[in-house]
Amino acid sequence: MSSSEVKLAGFWIRFLASCIDTLILVLVTWGLGSLFYLGQNFEAVSVQLGLGCIYTFLSLVYFTIWTSRRGTTLGKKLFKLYVVGDQTMEALTVTRSLLRAVGYWLSWLPMGAGYLMVALGSNKTALHDVLARSRVIYGGSELSSTKAGV
Repeated sequence: MSSSEVKLAGFWIRFLASCIDTLILVLVTWGLGSLFYLGQNFEAVSVQLGLGCIYTFLSLVYFTIWTSRRGTTLGKKLFKLYVVGDQTMEALTVTRSLLRAVGYWLSWLPMGAGYLMVALGSNKTALHDVLARSRVIYGGSELSSTKAGV
């Protein structure tokens, strides 16, 4: 698939996919947190910090593995969105997927400006896309042969 044949995903569809991924991560975090902090006050600062650490770890693992192995996440998959290299149009390596996952956190600074780049820029790339040299595109089963590790 050449870069001229792809349709880039815009801000709102990526936002919806991100909401679904966040919901999944929050539910898993709360489930694990309930096991780790059973019987403790969930309003305690130590519990909140622990849940934050669990969420951070899970999000790094989730986004890195799903993006490098499947070229998508569960949220993106619902909308047939795929993350590909900006030059190769193939799935990202584990290293680039991890860099992209870390870039999510940087995209929030300051006040989500890294995410707004998708809405305001002509090339529809966020800060984490620039860091990992990636694009989010519409696709389907035709991308399955280009995914690394599959």
